[in-house]
Amino acid sequence: MKSFIIGGSTESMSVTKFRSVCQEIGKNLALIGNSLVICSPFDDSADYWVLKGFIGQVISETQTIDILHIGSNDIINKVDDLKKNINIKNLNIIPCITSSLKGNEKYSWLLCQLQALETCHSVIAIGGKNDGAANMLLILAESKRKLVFPFPFFGGAAALSFDRIRYQLEDRMGNKHLKLLDENKVGESIELLIDQSLQSNKLEKQVDKNIFFISYPKARPQEADHIENILRRRNYLVYRDESEFGAGKNILNEIEKNIRSANIFIATWCKEYACSPWCFDELELALDLCESRGMKIWIFNVDGTRLVPKRARNLLTYPIRTREELDGTLLLLLGNQVTGID
Repeated sequence: MKSFIIGGSTESMSVTKFRSVCQEIGKNLALIGNSLVICSPFDDSADYWVLKGFIGQVISETQTIDILHIGSNDIINKVDDLKKNINIKNLNIIPCITSSLKGNEKYSWLLCQLQALETCHSVIAIGGKNDGAANMLLILAESKRKLVFPFPFFGGAAALSFDRIRYQLEDRMGNKHLKLLDENKVGESIELLIDQSLQSNKLEKQVDKNIFFISYPKARPQEADHIENILRRRNYLVYRDESEFGAGKNILNEIEKNIRSANIFIATWCKEYACSPWCFDELELALDLCESRGMKIWIFNVDGTRLVPKRARNLLTYPIRTREELDGTLLLLLGNQVTGID
């Protein structure tokens, strides 16, 4: 598995500590059998010091180091100097096709980093400027559903990434994701990469597969809002009806299309839902799809109101009285989707 390094020192951190932790990351990546992808040959980058830690270990013939860099003469000379200290069979020096125009250097580096991102399986982030390329690259990596391991204890772009994906990390690792917060548990955190790579592939397939439609009464949107937030934080595609239309009218074409596009229908059943003709229309369509093509229906009973529709009475419903119960039930159902439990 190739791990791409993103990050660098920032003004608020101890440079000595930063270098030490980066070398620890490199050492442990080598020990678990990973390959390395870096871009910067400069000693203010995480790349440089992770590489130092990596090459200090015994590297197997299957492990590689890829160095992607811009093709200017001074950078080529810098990479050549770095290469003299790297005694590894599978060292790939890859000059990127970039602009030679003066003033375009930052875009050229960005192009190299984008190419590196495409080739990697996981991303290790530490430090990095909030307003620099590191933050943008991490957002892109997250959107591409790369396996991102951000170490937030030095702040910077890595800390921002950790805040954005902490729920996904917690879903995958439970409380083990808290090891990323401890600079003294870098080795233990890196060891999690192997298991998380397998889990990430499984989750990615599941996220791609599952599309949700949330059905709720307009008079009581709070549970639907919370469910949507949980699902979107985990990169699921979510549809819901945010339009207003009168009772007695047919389901709008767009709403019907979205329900038919989904494979999991979530209803927040309550007294307001029971009194809503258009909620009934949505649920009836979902019941039809359940019978015809196996759409899954999750009914969260949020206030104890008796379930009225005859066809829905045989379905399993989930009594919800608190936000904690909603979180726990939804996360359990999502976990069952990953493991294949109905």
